[in-house]
Amino acid sequence: MENNKKLLKMGSVKDIYACGEDNLVFQFSDRFSIFDWGEMPDLLNGKGKSLANMTEKLFTFLGDKENWKNWDKDLVVSERYSNTKVYERLITKGLKHHFLKKISDDEVLVKKVDVLKPHIEKNNGKEVFNYEIYKKRPIGCLVPLEVVFRFGITDGSSLLDRVEDKSYLDSIGLIETPKVGDQFGFPIIEFSTKLEPSDKYIKYEMVKEIAGLNDFEFNYLHQLTSLLALRLKDYFNEYDIDLIDGKFEFSFADLLNFNDRDFQLVDAIGPDELRLSYKGKRLSKEILRQYYKDSKWYGVLSTAKNEAKKRGLSDWKTICLDEHGCRPEKLDTHYKEKVEQMYQCLGTLFQNPDRVLVKNNLDSLTEVF
Repeated sequence: MENNKKLLKMGSVKDIYACGEDNLVFQFSDRFSIFDWGEMPDLLNGKGKSLANMTEKLFTFLGDKENWKNWDKDLVVSERYSNTKVYERLITKGLKHHFLKKISDDEVLVKKVDVLKPHIEKNNGKEVFNYEIYKKRPIGCLVPLEVVFRFGITDGSSLLDRVEDKSYLDSIGLIETPKVGDQFGFPIIEFSTKLEPSDKYIKYEMVKEIAGLNDFEFNYLHQLTSLLALRLKDYFNEYDIDLIDGKFEFSFADLLNFNDRDFQLVDAIGPDELRLSYKGKRLSKEILRQYYKDSKWYGVLSTAKNEAKKRGLSDWKTICLDEHGCRPEKLDTHYKEKVEQMYQCLGTLFQNPDRVLVKNNLDSLTEVF
């Protein structure tokens, strides 16, 4: 553990500490959060260690230029990306990211990134988020977006909530209405807000406006996300694990040239950010979402979010707690143990050279999920 840490934020999943002037410590906890609720009532033994292990492994892997130069990508990928500036940078320098090192079982040291929060204003009694500060084109701060990639559509995909909005589908490049079971050779890329109480998916033009991106930066970020997703998909395929979708967070890095900013990958990568499956069975936080979707709490939560939206409020959680008197129940004991086993297995997955043993462990999990 690094000395002289100062707690900056206790999150629903990880705690963030200042460590000197330029670095942060992420301490991954055994807490979990779903549906933007925040901390849920159970602790999952070993989850924090698992997230730290996977973050270390995947950031290190993507940051190594040799893993891009030696990537046995197919011809279609080669034709689409080989002549791009993004791919050229990856094979010559690797992925730019903020990860520095793992410092304990559940802690990692990262480079500090500033967070510039949008200003909240009132318009006709409704809360409006003003992103004016990003028009100044800052560097060294978080891009105020989550970037989501999808290789397929499952019954848990939030994209299904937006299929009636044809203009939105056009924005993200979907000609036909997506349905459960669809597969994409190249990932579909979506963007949602990051610094608001609830994530809100937005069209590409709004992405540029909110984050202050010019056309080059938007295309660069889009291509970078696609390449990262494709590289991770091949990486997981080596273990017969299917990468279905996931999300990344980025920060504005230094200038690529006089006008355009570079990006670096930040936050974490693991089963809380990626939707994985093995032999058709889920291996990610999605199993927790599915568990609670049949609960009374989930129904009330959805109602509270709709009520808050109608009232122009961002605080839907208070409506759920105070007006409906509803909060999530604890997990079934047996199910909780299996979820813990899943996280522990994934946390050691890439540290064990014995593929047979790894797959045996995965097989034991698919008997439950």
